[in-house]
Amino acid sequence: MIRIFSKGCEYALRVLAKPELAEDAGRFSIKKICKKIKIPESYTRKIFQALVRKGILTAAQGPGGGYCLKKSPGEISVLSVIEAVDGRNALQNCVMGFKECSNGKPCAVHPLWGPVRAQIASELEIVTLEHLRNHLKKNPTKKERPR
Repeated sequence: MIRIFSKGCEYALRVLAKPELAEDAGRFSIKKICKKIKIPESYTRKIFQALVRKGILTAAQGPGGGYCLKKSPGEISVLSVIEAVDGRNALQNCVMGFKECSNGKPCAVHPLWGPVRAQIASELEIVTLEHLRNHLKKNPTKKERPR
């Protein structure tokens, strides 16, 4: 299977897309949300440190602490989250996993992937966390649907 983003990136997007984060005065507990969506807390904390370093989140220590989005969800693109977690060249990697894949030495999928990659990056730059949250409010995932 071709994997474009890391597991860490998947976790970051799943947490940041949670609609209820917007309803808790902007601050949320990583412990509570990881437990709710069943992802590993310690690994997710490391990912969130990268999001703090890249200016997507702020972190507050101690009682009442937690994380806050540094901007409104409508101002944070999905691409910016992906690049914060997986690096600026996240979409440049070979989808077949070859380290030496390039225009000069392409893998079998390279001619197809180049234009698709550009389109994906363009779309992910437009889609924001607010878009993801609105979608999840209307279409909760099976595991997270209210009972």
